[in-house]
Amino acid sequence: MLKQWEQQAQKQHVDPKVAENFLSLFNAPLNAYQQTLEVVETASHESIESFKKAAESFEKALQQGREQWKETAHKAQRSFTEPEK
Repeated sequence: MLKQWEQQAQKQHVDPKVAENFLSLFNAPLNAYQQTLEVVETASHESIESFKKAAESFEKALQQGREQWKETAHKAQRSFTEPEK
């Protein structure tokens, strides 16, 4: 739509400064909207990456906890089943 208006302005010999100012009135909100979308997109990607890293850390801690639990349970079982000397 803006391109069409620009072409029409050129055909009608509108002062280029007037046309440029008029177009900037329309472009300003669109540019702000585009910048907002880019910020939201970047923040979303960063949030996803942070979540993935947190999930991986949690998974690793959970696995370590399981291994320690198994080891402790195994030691406890051995201490109950071995005869005292």
